[in-house]
Amino acid sequence: MSAPTFAFLMGVFYLAFGIFGALPSLLAPPPTGAPPLAFDALYGLFLGLFPVNLAHDFVHAAIGVWGLAAWAGAASALRYARITAALFFIIALMGLVPGLNTFFGYMPVYGNDVWLNLLTAATAGYFGYRTLALAEPAAHGERRRGTSIRRQSMRPVTYERRKGPFDRRAGGGTLAAG
Repeated sequence: MSAPTFAFLMGVFYLAFGIFGALPSLLAPPPTGAPPLAFDALYGLFLGLFPVNLAHDFVHAAIGVWGLAAWAGAASALRYARITAALFFIIALMGLVPGLNTFFGYMPVYGNDVWLNLLTAATAGYFGYRTLALAEPAAHGERRRGTSIRRQSMRPVTYERRKGPFDRRAGGGTLAAG
């Protein structure tokens, strides 16, 4: 699987996760003892497993749209995978710290969401950096397209050599005397 295919699959997954996570019928109430949020619109457990709220769903939908844009060519799929890997790894680490597990009171990133974020970061890192050796010439500004010989359009020079019909030493573009 290539980086654009990864971007497509992650785009579809996270766009669906963002849309379906905003449906109140798929949310269970947050458990007792769950950290309080300053922004608690549609706060609950998506499918009874993942803590979400409206801000969290918006971020997931935005990452999904970005993935689909990377797949379609509007953005770089490798850059999408690399930034997604770093972003989700940082968010997963924040979910492990008790003071940061609500993303400063705006998004819940604790519980099973930590493992989902780590899995996403690992997968994105694999597809973002696996192709590093293949993408290295383009990364340094060097573009190689095809391996054809560039002299295909040049004409033979047998008559253009010295003392031939078009001797340049004769001056004025005249034909040389043979």
